[in-house]
Amino acid sequence: KFQQPVYVSVAVIGYVENANGVANHSTGVIGRAQELSGSAAYTRPSLLAGATAQVSVTVTGAAVDDFVLGSFSIGHTDIVIDAVLTSANTATLTFWNRGASTVAASIAGTAYARVLKR
Repeated sequence: KFQQPVYVSVAVIGYVENANGVANHSTGVIGRAQELSGSAAYTRPSLLAGATAQVSVTVTGAAVDDFVLGSFSIGHTDIVIDAVLTSANTATLTFWNRGASTVAASIAGTAYARVLKR
């Protein structure tokens, strides 16, 4: 355990020394995951109950096996957003109306994708 959080700007190999009876040793890589992001102007259409709509967001440098999160600049309690990297540099966000009623208003906003490199 560290007395304070450890932050590094580049990946390093850690060395553990005098650790409560554990032999001195090197650890794995300590570093921060590389983050990439992209955005796209998008007008989310009205959605019937259970319906979906999709938008593609370009995230330069993303690969299909990276981690991805999606969001929209305007929230709605019945809309769930799923994000998938469908090809290199492309995240597809799916907006799903999980509610029992139509989300009637079309909303202009911005779709965002954030990628953590593996």
